[in-house]
Amino acid sequence: MNSGTAPNSGRLLWAGFFSIFASGVGFSVRGGILVEGAREYGFTMAELGGITGGGLTGFGVIILLGALIADEVGYGRLMIFAFLMHLLSAALQLGTGEIYATFGREATYWSLYIAMFMFAIGNGT
Repeated sequence: MNSGTAPNSGRLLWAGFFSIFASGVGFSVRGGILVEGAREYGFTMAELGGITGGGLTGFGVIILLGALIADEVGYGRLMIFAFLMHLLSAALQLGTGEIYATFGREATYWSLYIAMFMFAIGNGT
C-alpha cells in the first residue's frame, strides 16, 4: 500500500538538512577567515570584498546554469559535482598559507577568490 510518500523522502529530507548545515558552517568559517586574511596577508577591505564577491558571483552563475541542465544531467550527478566543488574549495582554502609562502600575495588573493567561487558553486548546485 502506498502512503503517498516518495520512497526516498526521508533520505532527501536529511540530505537537505545536512546541506543547509554545511553551507552555514562553510560561510561562517569563510567569513571569519576574511578578518585573518586582512591581518595575515595584508589584504585591504576592497580586496576582501572582491574575495567575498567571488562567492556571490559563483552562486548566481550556477543557479542560472544549473537550472538549465539539471534535468539532462541528472540530480545525482549534480550532487556529486556539488560535493567535489566543496571538497576542492576546502583544499584550496587550507592551502592558503603554502600558496602565500610560495607564490606571494597576488596568488593568495586569487586562490581565495577561486575557493569562494567554487564553494558558492557547490552551494548553488
